[in-house]
This record gives sequence, C-alpha cells and structure tokens, in this order.
Amino acid sequence: MVPLGYAGAMIFPLLVLWLSMTLAADTPTGTAQNTEASADADADAGALETAPWSLAYTDGSNNSTRLWMEGETIAWSTNPVQPKESSSGTYSGGAPGKGQATADAATTVWTKLRHLEATEGTAPDGTRRMGTGWFTVTTPAGERAFVVERSEALKDFEAALRAACQ
Repeated sequence: MVPLGYAGAMIFPLLVLWLSMTLAADTPTGTAQNTEASADADADAGALETAPWSLAYTDGSNNSTRLWMEGETIAWSTNPVQPKESSSGTYSGGAPGKGQATADAATTVWTKLRHLEATEGTAPDGTRRMGTGWFTVTTPAGERAFVVERSEALKDFEAALRAACQ
C-alpha cells in the first residue's frame, strides 16, 4: 500500500465529497414517481389500444397491411404489391386478403408497435426509402405517422403482424 501522506489524507475526503455530489446531481429527482410512471408505461405497453383504432403499415417492399378495431371486432386487410405495380415488373407480395384477428394477436402487435415507435421511430420526411417500414396510427387521440429503418425489431413486428393477419 502506498502511504498517502498529509496532502493525500487531506485530498481524499474532498474527492469523496466531490464524487458524491456529482453522482447526486446526475440522479433524477422524483425517483419513486419515475419508477411509478415507468411501471405504468410498461403496463400500457402490453395492453391493447382502446377502440376505435387503426394501424396502417407499409413494409419495405411497399406491401400494405391494415389492422383496426371498431367495437369488439378486430379486423385486418392486406394489399400486397402485384407484378404490374412493382419496379421490377416481376415482384409479387402475394394475394390480397382480409379477415379478423384475435385480441391476443392484436395485443402482441400493439406491444411491438409501441416499442418500435419509442425506440426506433422517426418522423416521416416526405419520402420513403426502400426497405423502411411506414406506420400510420389512428386512435381517439389523433393520427400519427413514423418510419422505421430495417432492424431486428422491425422484423419481429412484421412477424407479429403476419401472425395476427392469418
């Protein structure tokens, strides 16, 4: 062990005091409130949005899917790109479809949607690059739109949406 000497013995308590003040300044105030708000947000993240709502999603290849709820009914429709609409003239996103989704499947979609919007969503800039996902969400609170770049989280969302729309 290295002896601190007189100067070290005087500086050490000041260093501890400075460090404790610095850490206290970086700690958010209202920690109990922040924890409570965080718990509420986590609970909301796993909840189905209150009806009526609508989610319109266009994937990176321009295939569009709409999932919506009116009353107790959760419905979906898909409008995939057809070869005559594709830039290559040959791409097909499949056959159009429509049906009803379960509340569990829709809740999973909403959970992933909220995560994407909070962590990766950016405001649309008027253009849409290939490969990006475009979201338009309408709820009683209003309409909002956001774009998400290709990512694992976007792939997870698309898998949940496909599962809901079968």
